[in-house]
Amino acid sequence: MVNFLVIDSTNKQALILGNINGENYNIMVNSADKHSETLLPAIDNLLNQTGVNIKNIDAFGIVTGPGSFT
Repeated sequence: MVNFLVIDSTNKQALILGNINGENYNIMVNSADKHSETLLPAIDNLLNQTGVNIKNIDAFGIVTGPGSFT
């Protein structure tokens, strides 16, 4: 089983998609262009809720832009 996260911060609402321990996650982060303040805590909350450490994420996908965060 592969744990992965995909992060898209190209819009005002950032999107975190993932599959952790076989469960799918789809989280919208309404950050109004403050991704640097809201996106990483949202990822941390997801990992805490699932009991997974960042070291247990096997793959990351990132949408590279446009946007000020990526």
